[in-house]
Amino acid sequence: MRLATNRILLSFLLSGIAFSLNAQLDNKKIHFGVNYPSAVGDNAFKEVQDATIDLEAGFDFVTVGPVKFGFSINVMFSDGDPNDLGEPTPFRKSRSTLVQPRFNATLDTKVLPKLHPSLGLGYTFQSVSNDLKLGREDMGFDENPSFDGINVNFGLRYDLISILYIKAQYDYIRLSTEQGFVDSDFFRNIGLLKFGVGARF
Repeated sequence: MRLATNRILLSFLLSGIAFSLNAQLDNKKIHFGVNYPSAVGDNAFKEVQDATIDLEAGFDFVTVGPVKFGFSINVMFSDGDPNDLGEPTPFRKSRSTLVQPRFNATLDTKVLPKLHPSLGLGYTFQSVSNDLKLGREDMGFDENPSFDGINVNFGLRYDLISILYIKAQYDYIRLSTEQGFVDSDFFRNIGLLKFGVGARF
């Protein structure tokens, strides 16, 4: 009997929370998302890394007319084999983490109340962890290099219900040459296509 009562109370509580969130859709400023990323284009990152998961969080801090301005951050994890570039390396495995903070502008109009295109501009920080092949431990190779570069983001969000949405986005990253990269588009460019789901609060 007590278990049934607790379930009823929990149901009322969840229903109340859902109703409250639904009634305040326009006031939602915080969002969280999980994306499936895929590297695209002709670049070294696509050849080496297999993206696994991308996590996103953000908030809107001001609205000007039909445009909401905010800040978001993505953290993406991937792994791969550096030898996939076709030339032998001292590494047998590589893991990469991309941290992408950015400022966003999102269109929110009554004409298309569920569809929200967005544009983002920010910076990307990449940290890499390489596993050396057996016998290469004392040869002076950098096992944990880091890179960074400018990031431009285009996104399209569709609201399924008041708090749940699906999203597609494209990230273009241009890495700096200061970290020792060969100054070529193949090594400096990264293209990422992401599809995901998220919630707004």
